[in-house]
Amino acid sequence: MAEKNHDTHGGNPAKVAGELGFDNTVAVRFDFSVNLNPFGPPLPVKHLASEFENLISGYPEVDAATAEKILAEAHNVSPEAVVAGNGATEVFSLAVQALRPGSAVWSAPGYSGYREVCEKFLIEARPVTAQCSAGIFTPDFMRLAKPGPDMIFLASPNNPTGQAINPQRVIDFAKANPHKNIIFDESFIDFCPDAPSRTIIGREDCPDNLLVVKSLTKFFAVAGLRLGFAWGAPDIIAKLREKRLPWTINGIAQEAAKLLYRERDYIERSRKATTDLREKLLKSLSAFPQLKRYSSSANYVLAEIVDEKWNADSLQKHLLEQGILIRNCSKIAGLDDRFVRLAVRPESETAELIAALNKIFKGIELEVSPPRVSALMLVGTGSNAGKSIMAAGFCKYFTQSGFKVAPFKAQNMALNSFVTREGGEMGRAQVLQAEACGIEPHTDMNPVLLKPSGEARSQVIVNGKPTENLDARNYYERRKIVEQAAREAYDRISRKYDLMILEGAGSPAEINLLEVDFVNLKMAEYAGAAAFLVADIDRGGVFASIYGTVKLLPDNLRKCLKGIIINKFRGDKSLLDSGITRIEELTGIPVLGVMPHLHNLQLDDEDSLGLEGRVHQEAAVLNIAVVRLPRISNYTDFLCLETAPGVAVKYVVNPRELADADMIIIPGTKNTIGDMTYLRESGFEAMIKRAVKKLIPVWGICGGYQILGQTISDPEGMEGAEKEIAGLGLLPVSTELGKEKELAQVSGVTQPEFPFASPGTELKGYEIHMGVTSPQADPPPLLIKTRREVETGEPAGHLSADHLVFGCYIHGLFDSPEFRKQLLNWLADRKGVSLDAAAELDQEAIKEAEFERLAKTLEDNIDMAKVREIIDVV
Repeated sequence: MAEKNHDTHGGNPAKVAGELGFDNTVAVRFDFSVNLNPFGPPLPVKHLASEFENLISGYPEVDAATAEKILAEAHNVSPEAVVAGNGATEVFSLAVQALRPGSAVWSAPGYSGYREVCEKFLIEARPVTAQCSAGIFTPDFMRLAKPGPDMIFLASPNNPTGQAINPQRVIDFAKANPHKNIIFDESFIDFCPDAPSRTIIGREDCPDNLLVVKSLTKFFAVAGLRLGFAWGAPDIIAKLREKRLPWTINGIAQEAAKLLYRERDYIERSRKATTDLREKLLKSLSAFPQLKRYSSSANYVLAEIVDEKWNADSLQKHLLEQGILIRNCSKIAGLDDRFVRLAVRPESETAELIAALNKIFKGIELEVSPPRVSALMLVGTGSNAGKSIMAAGFCKYFTQSGFKVAPFKAQNMALNSFVTREGGEMGRAQVLQAEACGIEPHTDMNPVLLKPSGEARSQVIVNGKPTENLDARNYYERRKIVEQAAREAYDRISRKYDLMILEGAGSPAEINLLEVDFVNLKMAEYAGAAAFLVADIDRGGVFASIYGTVKLLPDNLRKCLKGIIINKFRGDKSLLDSGITRIEELTGIPVLGVMPHLHNLQLDDEDSLGLEGRVHQEAAVLNIAVVRLPRISNYTDFLCLETAPGVAVKYVVNPRELADADMIIIPGTKNTIGDMTYLRESGFEAMIKRAVKKLIPVWGICGGYQILGQTISDPEGMEGAEKEIAGLGLLPVSTELGKEKELAQVSGVTQPEFPFASPGTELKGYEIHMGVTSPQADPPPLLIKTRREVETGEPAGHLSADHLVFGCYIHGLFDSPEFRKQLLNWLADRKGVSLDAAAELDQEAIKEAEFERLAKTLEDNIDMAKVREIIDVV
């Protein structure tokens, strides 16, 4: 085969565009011409950026001896057998200089750099075309061994075919040709699923004439650092070292060499994920009869165009018109103008490639999924950064702007939950956001809910229904199932709306959980959502938390971040200007605005963390004490009491705080037995019983209701090892916990025995509980009777004989205006004070006003024009 002109290496879009006749305005959105690890470099290597000042101001080791020693240790070989270079290409150059071949050959197709290096030193090098049978390229060892050339270049996996060679075959070939130097290129070996058994490095049967070269820039995605090494016989390595100039390996590259092979998790994760992505790419390409795919063990795939209407040039040009760059292999010896190489890239980019190929080969526009609809995601620098409330604000703003908007959070961990009309359980945060959108809450908005139950375990709720109790390790082992459920839920709901407002969980940069985190930026990537990072300045260190979050993210996820919002600021915003300018320079991400601290915002917080900053009314005449149980759930039951004029609601953690209470509430809990133990050991039990003797009313809701009874038993161990515990004994009922969970919206009317509510007063709410509570004496007066579509007549709770202790399963019953009015007036009458205005509050109007306040604050402080531009809505 005649030799060809040098091909254009991958990663050079400007040169390719020029060769294809494009001007310099062509934009490459997705680069499939560069075969680097699609997941970017290991985090510790990226963090070397923080040490640039030290690394660039001092000399590196002149001979990179420490880096060589660490690379040798990582491969279990002697440092005397390793020489480092400025990328694999420099190592090839050192080998040519040190061994001075008369001429060289390489197995073609192969890396064009072999010839380029030889030509620099006026050494003739020619290709020897590999044999190809049944789609497998095999080096023609007989022709490679012919007399004449005394240096032979081989590669495994080969570039561009991606196919690997049996290492024993190479060793045997080297032994059979002792007078020839065999340069074996393992630059892509770490991508092989069976890499440890494929490498020749460290093999005791390796002959002295076999030199293995390895690039570290490909697998570890550090191409800009230039780093590689060779392993071989110490006397050969010494010759290469003599030819290397001083300081050819810069200080940053030397520091990176010390870190790369420490990242065992990164290595295994990258190898497995790349293998999965490669197989998906091959499967996707099978839809095109115009392309013949070749098997590969690397992070790229060779494809042959078998349709005579197309060749590598025309396909490359048509793809570049759509912003996609592929590698044209027409100038690679051993191939022709029918061959292209496609790098393995993330699924979202591969979807774009397949859509473009559909358009080219089939003449059809394939809808790329994601994105389905416009989507915006809010992630936080940490928990309680304010992303839930801000998401509600975005929901309201865009709903007011005329869009059909819905919220979504793939997985919530919270003890505040809600029951939908269909009887499914979901997190309260997405209920609040749905209300901001003016739509009915549905479990598709929060398909996975984790409810911590103690002993490092959580109840897992999927699509509104409880599945099982798991610890963190077992949950993450099952994550693929719940992740798929979350994605399917997003697919269902996103089809119905114009705009989705997604919320992340905790921090998107928990580096110990990045692999299993499907809630944050992986969900943004799947949904095609622009992610905005919400940073809480109220806690201090806002710029450090922004910088740390951004820099801890792998490259593919960092690309999802399109903006930063600083939240909860108090004071003069101009004081932040210099910091904002600097953080934009450091991260490359624009700050979209600074949200002020919103005082006394009367909207649900995401979880009990929000109890820390509750604002209590100073002019209150009634004091309601809510016992803050360690595992408190659904404290949102009491928000309407907090907003009632003249009423102070305190979440108490000290039993002495009950002394001035006009009413005590024992709220819901995710672990009734555990929190009953807490009440007993902390002194709350004694203080509650003392309050009852002083005729102070006590309410128990859900788990609090169970606590008020005589006993709580757990025969199946749903909450832990303890099988039974005595309750407070204030109601003649007992509870047996079980596996079946009651989930229902309920309504009902009060009974004649009620001390404050007129008989027949209507109320509504929802039940979420596991267990059956039964009377242990003559049935006490009923609190209410409930309806679940049809009237059942069953009690939802009980009342003590003295009409001062109330227990029921209904969450949200205080939201019923008339019921709440009568309760508060009764408490005021007992105390001899007046609360005439308490009943006049319209809770829905209050909430709507707060949504509007929140949306207006967003509009006034966030560059909403920029937000609209980013998410492509007008």
